[in-house]
Amino acid sequence: MAEPAVPGAPGAPSANAAREAAALRALMDAAGIAVLTVGPHGITGLSPAAEGLLGDVAARWLGQPLSALAPAEPGHPWRRPGWLDTLPVARALRFECSVLCADGSWRRVSGHAWAEPAQGLQPRIVHLALGDTEQHRQAERRTARAQARSAAHEGTEANNGIQSVSAAAEELTVAISEVSNRVTA
Repeated sequence: MAEPAVPGAPGAPSANAAREAAALRALMDAAGIAVLTVGPHGITGLSPAAEGLLGDVAARWLGQPLSALAPAEPGHPWRRPGWLDTLPVARALRFECSVLCADGSWRRVSGHAWAEPAQGLQPRIVHLALGDTEQHRQAERRTARAQARSAAHEGTEANNGIQSVSAAAEELTVAISEVSNRVTA
C-alpha cells in the first residue's frame, strides 16, 4: 500500500511548500493531532496534543534527540542511526513504537513521519504525527461497527436508510470526539 503524499512534494515552488507545510501543521494542531518536530539538533517542537500524549511540557524535550523518547529496544525506529536522515522528502513513512511519558511509563504510539527538504539556510526538518495505538484501534472498531450497521440497512426504504446513516455518523462523531479528548487530556 502506498503511503500518503505530503504537501511540499518535489517540484512545488518553495513558497508554496512552506505555506502548505504551515497549513498542515495548523490543521493538525486544530484537530488535536500530536506532532513532534525534529531538526538536526534534536526535538524543536511539540504540538499541544503531543504534550498531552506524553503528559509533559515541550520545554523538557526541546534540544533532546528523538531517541530520548525511545526505550532501549534494539529495533526501535527512533534509535536506528540515520533513521531521520533517510526519510524520503514529501512522503510519509508509517511507524509504530513505544515512547516515554512524563511519569516514566511507556505508551504505544503509531503514526507517520515525513521530512521537509532543506531550503536555503533552513535545515531539513522532520515531523512525526502520532497517536495512542490502542485509542486508534478502538476508533477503527467503532468505525467498522458503524459502517456495518449502515450496510445492514441498505436496501430498506429511503427514510430508514437516512436514519441509519445519521445514527452511524453520530456514532462516528462521538468516537472521534472521545479519541480527541483522550489524546488532548
